Amino acid sequence: MRLFSILMSSVFICLSLPITAQAIPSFSRQIQADCRTCHFIGNKSLNKFGREFKINASHETEEMRNRRLKLESESGD
Repeated sequence: MRLFSILMSSVFICLSLPITAQAIPSFSRQIQADCRTCHFIGNKSLNKFGREFKINASHETEEMRNRRLKLESESGD
């Protein structure tokens, strides 16, 4: 019973540790975009574009590029 308690305590401690995002600025330079293109502001988790970028092995497809440029031009007005 004591071993089980120690094991459960260890699992709880490991799961409660904060997970840090490892954003790599080279990706934003690669597609000439701001970090906010792929990440939410504040919590650094991936947004829809960021998840799609990750699924595509950190490459931007032509369709993704067109959508990004369209959104950037609309927000610049």
